[in-house]
Amino acid sequence: MLKLETELKSKSLIDLNKIPGNSGAYIFKDIDGKVLYVGKAKNLRKRVSSYFQKNHIDLKTELLVKKVYSIEWIITNNEIEALILENNLIKKYRPPFNIKLADDKTYPYIKINLNEDYPKIEITRRKDDENSLYFGPYTSAFALKQTINFLQKNFKLRKCTDRKFKNRIRPCLNYQINLCSAPCCGYVSKEEYRTIFEQALLFLKGKTDELIKILKEKMNKYSENLEFEKAAEMRDIIFNIEKFVENQNQSVEINEFIDTDVFTYRFYNGCYYFYVMKLKNGKIIGSDFYKFEDVSFFDEKPLENFIPKYYLAKESVPEKIIIPEKGYKTFLRNFFIKKFSKHVEIEISSSKLIKLSYDNLNARIEFEIEKRGDLEKIKKLLNLKNFPRRIDAFDISTFRGKESVGARIVYKDGDFAKNYYRRYKIKSIEQGMNDFAMIYEIVFRSCKEYLENNEFPDLILIDGGKGQLNLAYKALKEKSLSSKIDIISIAKDDSAEFDKIYLVNRKNPANLSRHPGIIKFFMKIRDEAHRFAVKYHHKRDEIEKFKTNG
Repeated sequence: MLKLETELKSKSLIDLNKIPGNSGAYIFKDIDGKVLYVGKAKNLRKRVSSYFQKNHIDLKTELLVKKVYSIEWIITNNEIEALILENNLIKKYRPPFNIKLADDKTYPYIKINLNEDYPKIEITRRKDDENSLYFGPYTSAFALKQTINFLQKNFKLRKCTDRKFKNRIRPCLNYQINLCSAPCCGYVSKEEYRTIFEQALLFLKGKTDELIKILKEKMNKYSENLEFEKAAEMRDIIFNIEKFVENQNQSVEINEFIDTDVFTYRFYNGCYYFYVMKLKNGKIIGSDFYKFEDVSFFDEKPLENFIPKYYLAKESVPEKIIIPEKGYKTFLRNFFIKKFSKHVEIEISSSKLIKLSYDNLNARIEFEIEKRGDLEKIKKLLNLKNFPRRIDAFDISTFRGKESVGARIVYKDGDFAKNYYRRYKIKSIEQGMNDFAMIYEIVFRSCKEYLENNEFPDLILIDGGKGQLNLAYKALKEKSLSSKIDIISIAKDDSAEFDKIYLVNRKNPANLSRHPGIIKFFMKIRDEAHRFAVKYHHKRDEIEKFKTNG
């Protein structure tokens, strides 16, 4: 039985003694009733009280506590119920102070709809169709592309949309270059296509030994019937499969032939790092890496806190997990049964797999340190207030002053974070080519979003010279963010090899002639903002043409 209580905070203190000592979930709200943070606890009073101690672990926690005006809690029967409830409340409210274990990435899957007469290969980032099979997730774009290319080359499954498939009269280019069997034009029967499709499924499921056995039988049958061309085709597919599998082999012997996740972690330099190595059919198929600066979330049991939240974000679990230390087995086993109705084997080990996972974890941490060193150099050379972990870049796209649009892209933790990208239809300037006013508008609108979500970039990069920079800086000042967020601009210089970087309150560009790598770094981010803006502009232009011609 769940029980909900509320304790309003006075301007000075919350009466922590009124909070029960049961397990449950707690909700921090601001003065307007907006949910700031959701957490779970084995002992609500003890956990909530820890936030209101004088010394806070990090600035984020300190800022959170300053904003808390009221607290709600929900009592649960046990800690596992509290954990599941916490996850549901986070999904419902999306609190700004909660850690996002999805790491701002949704990895792609290969999707195949089983209800189609001629199933196609699709790439998706959502698993929301119960009639489809999903293979992945693919944490490597190269591995995804490699797999799809292999499927097309050897099994010739279609990739086209259902609309194109139904309306096609002649085979497309993929058929001409031998990457599709052209079922759209009846070049292969439904039965033949289904047979090929079933073989492709065996490949995707990792059952390559079974697949090779089937193909060898077909090859021998073709040879007996003197169909040497078809026999040669089977031979080539078998060779390609064997070569593909050989390239996937690992340097370490893996005896895990069921779906297995291997967890390792490390606390280093004030941060928690986690590495998840994913195994399927005796092969390493991918990995996930996480870095958390908010260490208060993990308490004294990092893996016990991390693993359940990891799977709650994934919504699926393997047959087995391997962890490097004791103390979590019973809790995790009960969690998997309660949430997923599944018995997951939990092994505590110091095996070669754990060592391999630690090796990968340490390599990723070293990479993070090197990357941080480059950003530290940028901070020092440009005299920035903040360490530029997150960089937001802005650009404008226009044609003859019509249908002007703006774009914001985000570079975070060494990669483009596309779920933060935003597109803006310019509202304030109906006609004309006023780049300055348009930059001001999109930065101003972004500032409102920063404040609403309580998520801020460390550095803003503007595509333009001093004029654009000054107007963007004006928008920051008007939203009282100029002291919180650094801002620079980048402008093309046709007379020089590299672009120029401009700073606020400085007439001449920064002297980075000895640091071309830094300029190239900002050019890369600017070019991505430009690409995203132009793409949106083309989309808007097509919509307007359709309206005019329609």
